[in-house]
Amino acid sequence: MSLLEENAETRNRYEELVAEFAAKRNVLTKGEWEGRWREVVRQIAETIAGSALVEGGNDFLKWEDTASISSSPPDIRSSCNNVYHYPIDNPNVHIRVGSIHSVKGETHTATLVFETFWQDNKRRHNLELLLPWLNGDKSGGASIGKLQKVRLKLHYVAMTRPTHLLCLAMKRSTFETEIGMLDNDVIKALRQHGWQIKLLCQDEYSESDQDSNT
Repeated sequence: MSLLEENAETRNRYEELVAEFAAKRNVLTKGEWEGRWREVVRQIAETIAGSALVEGGNDFLKWEDTASISSSPPDIRSSCNNVYHYPIDNPNVHIRVGSIHSVKGETHTATLVFETFWQDNKRRHNLELLLPWLNGDKSGGASIGKLQKVRLKLHYVAMTRPTHLLCLAMKRSTFETEIGMLDNDVIKALRQHGWQIKLLCQDEYSESDQDSNT
């Protein structure tokens, strides 16, 4: 965007391109590509580069048919997108997997928020660091660090998408006072704020431990 600031026409075309395929998620067709968007992309690239595209650039912008993908077996085709179908043979549930940013502005019946292993320098997860807001110990975003504010804003987006069901996947150690022992005070505080606690991979611990804490 900054490289296109001095060319309002090209910048507007770039914004149209992003809106069409990133925000509206429209499917690009051969006719639309050859009739409009190929020249838009060329104009954007040449403006950023400050010169005309070389011959290799023209080859790169040629439309390529995807018939070879559509003729693949169904199980291969289904793996080419980010929708998980369950069960595979006769799906009743269709789950779309994406980043929090990708669902901004959308409304869903149910949302599961889970995170990978991106952690801070103390090796703590985002949801773990938001626990005081989940159990009612803290509210708002005053007098907290910049990174924590980012976490709050980002997960506010994630947690306000569903209309009926919100699930947060968090590692068990977040709720433990020591290995294998859940902090009942934290669990009680969460339940008082309307959260239901469900343990997964319960076979790692004894039944008595599970029964006394779930």
